[in-house]
Amino acid sequence: MVADNYSWPSNKVLLFNLELLTVANIQAVQAMLVDQPPWTVALVVDVVGKETEWPSMGVTVRQHEIIDGLLRKYLPEKFRFLKIPGSRPGTGYD
Repeated sequence: MVADNYSWPSNKVLLFNLELLTVANIQAVQAMLVDQPPWTVALVVDVVGKETEWPSMGVTVRQHEIIDGLLRKYLPEKFRFLKIPGSRPGTGYD
């Protein structure tokens, strides 16, 4: 987890290793939120050495939804076709 959340119902998890960006891990985070309706977990891609090359991106997980904010054209080939079941694309309002 990154920093304190100061009692807001959200946490940010930085993923330094893209191998952790799996459907199983995303679904496991959502399963943890089943009884925590107001909580949000942002899984943020933060690969060392790519901070200035890649824009901010990640996956936002809530009890009732998964918002896919991955910009696949920047990701390695292995992750460009990652499909997250039940997710929706992010918007400028997420």
